[in-house]
Order: sequence, then structure tokens, then C-alpha cells
Amino acid sequence: MGFLQSDVRGSTFTLYTFVLIGLSTLLGAIEGQKMTLSVDVSESLHITDPSYLSITISGGQLRRGLVGYDFSSKKLQNLAAALSPAGVRIGGTYSDFLNFDPTSDDANCVEVSDSGSSDDSDDDSGMSKRETAASGSLDFTLS
Repeated sequence: MGFLQSDVRGSTFTLYTFVLIGLSTLLGAIEGQKMTLSVDVSESLHITDPSYLSITISGGQLRRGLVGYDFSSKKLQNLAAALSPAGVRIGGTYSDFLNFDPTSDDANCVEVSDSGSSDDSDDDSGMSKRETAASGSLDFTLS
């Protein structure tokens, strides 16, 4: 918890620094004026939830099976460990056509529908509408 607290205090310090610089720049236009600015930094104004950070994956990337992502890469695993805890957000225009079923027996698949249906037929690109999201494991933090 000490590491998290130092991060929160660091963020608060950054915010205060930004405010001080902004105010001094704004007030610097008044030449010849001596001023004193006091800021109480004894307590935080706000504490950001530790799981605030999230990584976004485009819905189109899920449809293509996350081609190009090597989840066994040591560099990617180190990055994920350094950014944890982090949530995964599915976004983008194509996410309007994704359906997530947490009760599904096939946890590695995402159903994709072009017109509200969730059939398994192929589309014009030859891709199945029910495709494996990744060859390896992909953990999601859901809250």
C-alpha cells in the first residue's frame, strides 16, 4: 500500500505544480505586483482508484483474432506487469457488433454479428462470425 500512496501523493503534487505554474503564468501578466501564493498540501483532494488505468482493444482487432499480438513475448508480459492493475476496455466502432456472454462454455471466443444476429456463418471476407479471440490466454479485469 505504501507504493500506491506514494503514487497518489505524486499525482497530487503534479496537480498542485500544474496549478501553481498556470496561476503564476496567468498572474505574471500583471507586472510589478508582488504576490504570495499558499497551497495546503497536507491532504489529498481526490484519490484515484488504483484500477483507473485501462488498455483499449478495438473490436475490429478481436474480430481478426488479435493477429500480430505475441502474448508469450517477455516484453509484453513485463509491460502488463508494470501497468497492473489495469482493466481491458473493448472499444471502437466495431464493438457495437460484439456480444459478450460470460456464461458461454467457450471462454476464448467472441460472437460477432453484422446485423444483430449471432450466427456462425462466414461473411464476405471468409472469416467466421465466431472467432477465437487469441491463441493464448487473455485475462480481463471486470468490475
